[in-house]
Amino acid sequence: MNNESKKNILNTTNEKDDKIGYYLINYDLDKNYSPFVNWYNSSIYRFINDEKINITSGSKVLVKDGDYILGGFDVVKFKNIKMFNQPDYINLYKKLTDYPVTFFALSYYDIAKEYANHYVGHIFYKNFFELDNKKLRKTVQEILPDLEIKNCIVQQIEEIQYNMLSTGG
Repeated sequence: MNNESKKNILNTTNEKDDKIGYYLINYDLDKNYSPFVNWYNSSIYRFINDEKINITSGSKVLVKDGDYILGGFDVVKFKNIKMFNQPDYINLYKKLTDYPVTFFALSYYDIAKEYANHYVGHIFYKNFFELDNKKLRKTVQEILPDLEIKNCIVQQIEEIQYNMLSTGG
């Protein structure tokens, strides 16, 4: 790992914003590694974050698959790092993320293919909860018909929208 890479690892978080946010994560179960219920045994969610979204500690997150809210969690800490396509860097990242805090481990090849040359956001969380979609009975659009669902991984929403979605209306 060269000196420029080491310097950039330490300088990748965005400016601090003390305002607690409310977020909706678009999660596609068919394209992901593990069912949502398995997140209970984890404490980290990672995603490609080239837009450099910053999420403040204490923020609230809801996770949706398709039209339904699966559940959510509270953000303990958020870190955004630049993933370099260098063997030493990828091996270090693999060792750190293979630690049992995550519920799945990626191969060196998968990390290089999916994350190299991107910013990667890491949400550390607590207070994980899962909603039973049968009890929810309404889709996101039925609860909030005016909410424009963006085609991105993380979408910021308002507190009132969070409250309506987390209770099913």
